[in-house]
Amino acid sequence: MGQHGTTFGGGPLACRVALEFLAILEEEKLLEDVSRVGAYLQQQLKDVIEKNAGAQEVRGRGLIQGLQLDRPARPIVEEALKEGVLFNSTQDTVLRFLPPFLIEEKHVDKGMKVLKKLLGKKEGGKESWNPFAKA
Repeated sequence: MGQHGTTFGGGPLACRVALEFLAILEEEKLLEDVSRVGAYLQQQLKDVIEKNAGAQEVRGRGLIQGLQLDRPARPIVEEALKEGVLFNSTQDTVLRFLPPFLIEEKHVDKGMKVLKKLLGKKEGGKESWNPFAKA
């Protein structure tokens, strides 16, 4: 007892807020949007694998996606941030995508544009020069 708790959990205000969130989730069909935009995000990441250097595998479900790279992901995260796009790196060589429910395809497009720029293109089976490539 007492090792893990919450001040407001189970209280009337917290419960009312949770119920209101669930109502909004249903009324605004947010889960349908998550499925649609998540599928779009995953397809865009698959296109990145086909056309861009360093990208190896995409995995995930809905808006939770990961992109396996052949190089450290942290430099890409840092450069993307300079361009106004927030990615996350996990497990050293994985870019994680975990956007909010309200994301739209146009936001995915902006992120993919930056990602493609940072990864570089595959050219005739060879990778183009990339400042993030392994030495």
